[in-house]
Amino acid sequence: MLLGRWMDLARASAALPPDDRWRVSVPAVIGLQAVSCALAESLELPTSERLLGVDRGAVLIRRHVAQLNDTWRGEPMPERLTELIADARAAWNVAAEAGVEWVVAVERLEMPDVAAHLEGAMGDVLAAPPGTILFRGSPAVFARPETIEFNVHGLTRGEVGPPRQVYRRGGTDPCDIVAPMLTALPAGRPLLVWMVRDGERQAIPESQQAPVAPDLVLPVVEWDENEEISGPAM
Repeated sequence: MLLGRWMDLARASAALPPDDRWRVSVPAVIGLQAVSCALAESLELPTSERLLGVDRGAVLIRRHVAQLNDTWRGEPMPERLTELIADARAAWNVAAEAGVEWVVAVERLEMPDVAAHLEGAMGDVLAAPPGTILFRGSPAVFARPETIEFNVHGLTRGEVGPPRQVYRRGGTDPCDIVAPMLTALPAGRPLLVWMVRDGERQAIPESQQAPVAPDLVLPVVEWDENEEISGPAM
């Protein structure tokens, strides 16, 4: 479908004068769209291939943006093109920030001390401090890149994607809200902390959450920017 759209765009631009800015912009437009699509699909690749794709994507985005800037120098770039550039950069950010997370697979889990699992950790590791009570469906550990394993009872390896945070909301309707770290900031206490950042081990604080009653099971819900909270997290 995309190939057909690009071919239609190329044919339509051929009717324009050779020095028309839109006609000159077509290769960069097609290139940015192709990079955005490739970066979205890169989350399905093995780690080494995905990281290589992220590096190549950054080079291509810079190249195509430079071409558009040269083409539209002396005139404001049309909004459609600036949106296209923003979309490509957003796709790159998602791919560059991606890692793997481990999710709670039991009804209720008291987070163990994961320090022993951090040997050889590179990049970043985000996890709940020891003693934190988490519930089914909640992210518990995030690692980028995936250089370590967490063989911890009650946790299951999830999909590759950008990091998510867990916010504990109290009050009359308590729950844990799962939200993307890059784009959301719901009300509530964040439960996951950086344990490794840029390859450097961080001091691991004790859990600072309020005590959770032994018989209490909090719902884990996905954050929704329009309705604030939506259905149960899977």
